[in-house]
Amino acid sequence: MKQLLDSLMAKQIEKGIIAKDEEELYRYGYMILFEWGFNLIIAGLIGILTKALQTTLIFLISVIPLRSFAGGYHASTPLKCAVISNAALVLVIGLSEWLFFLHLPVWVFFLCELLFLCYYVRHVPVDSREKPLSDQESHVYARYAKIFYAVELIIMAILYMAGREKTSITIMLVHLFVILSLLSARIQKIRNEKTIVS
Repeated sequence: MKQLLDSLMAKQIEKGIIAKDEEELYRYGYMILFEWGFNLIIAGLIGILTKALQTTLIFLISVIPLRSFAGGYHASTPLKCAVISNAALVLVIGLSEWLFFLHLPVWVFFLCELLFLCYYVRHVPVDSREKPLSDQESHVYARYAKIFYAVELIIMAILYMAGREKTSITIMLVHLFVILSLLSARIQKIRNEKTIVS
């Protein structure tokens, strides 16, 4: 990917599309674009191979706004990020099938979401070394993170009442994944602070 990016940057600078002093900014933007594109392509392939495109789409639509504003664990490399994200997708696909097959009573989902909600509201956003947040940013991110979560809960309840139990289960599992990401980031942050103090 680095070679492709280097070649793209060199051509754009040579043609005068971007100025040399803007190279780092554009390089960062392209890197993010490539990472997102790569993850979306892999997710699409997983959805096709598992015959779970709808679950994959629900996963992506649910997880992207939450992770964007709630924060959470950030992998140290793009490859690790892709592996973790897509492993989470595979787990969500498998678990949603299994939980749907079990036909659990509605109170189980309600209790799970209540526990997730309590943790989520108390701990968002979680910044990281890769994405530190100022106090003002934390306040804004927390507001949006809570709004997106509330919207997803409403959609989840409507879908469940409309007989779309499997889609509701998928959203609940996304919430579990986000909670685990927040918890992992918090543990990592505490470890880093202890290392600095030592």
